[in-house]
Amino acid sequence: MIQIQRRIDEIHYNKHIIMKITKALAFTLLMTGGLVAGSAALAQDSGAAPSSDASTNAAPTKVRPSHPANLDRLAQVLSLSDDQKAQLQPILAAERQKMRDLREDTSLSKEDRKAKMKEIRDETAAQLQPILTPEQLAKWQNMTHGRHAAPPAAPAQSTNAPAASAQ
Repeated sequence: MIQIQRRIDEIHYNKHIIMKITKALAFTLLMTGGLVAGSAALAQDSGAAPSSDASTNAAPTKVRPSHPANLDRLAQVLSLSDDQKAQLQPILAAERQKMRDLREDTSLSKEDRKAKMKEIRDETAAQLQPILTPEQLAKWQNMTHGRHAAPPAAPAQSTNAPAASAQ
């Protein structure tokens, strides 16, 4: 009986040792993880220049078409020919200048400024229409509508489509 009691005491002692080791290991792993995460965050913050790849991964709706630095990106997104690109450049430069002048004009109310910006964008779109193909124009409108207006309404789907697939 005494031998059994000793064995039970030994098992309890071993469990106690195992718990201590487990806690120490868990603490060590947490501290190591914290150090790794902290050093990774510190390394990320210390990066002086943002990656140039960030602009290539941006969604097309993030492109500011009128900005000269984005003309090449716009040409890529819209698949513009060199001729189209040359025709677009002065139109976009004029739009950019008009928008800049409008932003600097403090005499207009917020509503008037918004209306005038819409007029400038509509004027630019009208100038682009004869230059761009229908597909390019659709992409352009998708890009600008995503920034300046509510997205265009989705085309109505045929009510016969679900019935046809059920048959």
